[in-house]
Amino acid sequence: MTRCLCVPGKVVRPRITISIELDFYDEIMKARFSHRRAFIMHKQSVKRMVLDSEMEFEKIHNCWGGLNERTTEGKGTPVLLLHGIPSSMEEWNPFWQELIDAGYKPYSVDLPGHGQSAHSDNPECYAEEPIYNQILHWIQSLDIDEPFILIGHSFGGHLAIRYTCENPARVARLILINPFLTFRQMTLMNRLPFYFPAFTARMYRHMPSCLIHLFVWLGSLQPGRFLRSTLSKDEMAAMLRDYQRCSDKVVYIPKSVTDLEIDYSKLTMPVFLIWGLRDGTLKTSEFKQLADRLPACKVHTINAGHYPHRTNTHEVKHAILEFLRRV
Repeated sequence: MTRCLCVPGKVVRPRITISIELDFYDEIMKARFSHRRAFIMHKQSVKRMVLDSEMEFEKIHNCWGGLNERTTEGKGTPVLLLHGIPSSMEEWNPFWQELIDAGYKPYSVDLPGHGQSAHSDNPECYAEEPIYNQILHWIQSLDIDEPFILIGHSFGGHLAIRYTCENPARVARLILINPFLTFRQMTLMNRLPFYFPAFTARMYRHMPSCLIHLFVWLGSLQPGRFLRSTLSKDEMAAMLRDYQRCSDKVVYIPKSVTDLEIDYSKLTMPVFLIWGLRDGTLKTSEFKQLADRLPACKVHTINAGHYPHRTNTHEVKHAILEFLRRV
């Protein structure tokens, strides 16, 4: 079942607090300002600064409208699926029925600015924090009482890691596919366009579909097989559709991704880390370091690139279901 979920902007909202009582504050400031008029003007200035700060926060965190999601009726252990940039929840379609047949209840969503979810014209909305807040609210809106399984690819993997670290009791098992951990993890050539997101967004907006097709095709070539793509015809078409309908401002997201506040030691639940050995977007050495930092991590590598679940769907599907069956 697919529906459009209207997500309010206020999710996890830091509160602006004053550390001293207002009366005590007044007494202190009156001592500094000998004239009542000067004191009143100063107080009004402080209030304007706080109000401006509040308005700026609302501008950024209330910039999204509805999120497009897909849910499942019936019973089963919930499985939440998060895609990366610039994909959509349709990348999980090949996994959907197999998860249901195995006794699971899958849920997926188009990230803000992707697929059929709402797009924003404000570049400041395309950053880790506001997007994470929307996904956090989406998860809360599902009203899932039991611990669930969380699966994420690339930036979706980053969101999954962050959610799990902040809510470890809510996640029974965590599955990561080529997770995008931090901006510095990107290879130098792939980082360069994101240092100038305004220019890159403008180029993306006017890029012809044939050029997008060329980039997707080049990134999916099989090693040792001349000009042979690892993507099926349907997956190639799906990826092209994802690239064309996402907001051009998604190019602002990568530079905001960081793991400085993530405590990986909190990921004590079973973790399944899958990655393509030929990932040309992210440094695979970071995946190995991540596996060493996780207390209960099982690793599965594939002779693939950044999208092993799309190029090697059968192998990834089998590995995930086997992991879920055994753990």
